[in-house]
Amino acid sequence: MLGALGSLIAIFIITLFFPLIPSFFATVRLLVQPHGYWLVGMVMFFILMTEWPKDHGVGKTGWQKFWDGWVQLLMGYFTFIVAGILGMFVFYRTIVPVENAFQSLMPLFVGLFAVPSQIMTFMTKVKVPKQHICESVESAPHDVMRGTASGFLAGLFAALVPGMTPGPALLCTGHLTVTSGERQFLIGGGVGRVLYYVGALML
Repeated sequence: MLGALGSLIAIFIITLFFPLIPSFFATVRLLVQPHGYWLVGMVMFFILMTEWPKDHGVGKTGWQKFWDGWVQLLMGYFTFIVAGILGMFVFYRTIVPVENAFQSLMPLFVGLFAVPSQIMTFMTKVKVPKQHICESVESAPHDVMRGTASGFLAGLFAALVPGMTPGPALLCTGHLTVTSGERQFLIGGGVGRVLYYVGALML
């Protein structure tokens, strides 16, 4: 429900400032485009830097605790490196020209994310819990304001920087706007995703 509230706020912002958005996006894109590589690099460095070993307190010996703390982090680093290699392979060893290599991302995303999740859904036979339609939103005004601010910046960041999506962008802008709590995060996610998709279409 809070994500839907964020989406409605984003639609209101877009409707209010629609005459100014195309020229604003075009101007900011011209400023950001030459700096895309180091911006993406800084975001990757920030995400990797903020991950720390997590000790779950299960291991009995020092080495077991060390391994329990680092195994999740090492798997994340491994996934990051393998995903980077796969991305370079998709962009530079594609059957279409390199200038149009972005078209190869669709089958990659469908094969890695969409199809496996659907297969797992059918295999696990998950029962969907009974849905409840909320008639009110439990959120304080400052949660709405901070969530909107972080989501607005995240949507602009993701729409204007190549390779950026609302998730990592929201992680960065959440620190900038000092957001905290699940409510602000959910509202910011709704705002950021709508602005990201609309901004990408306008570009």
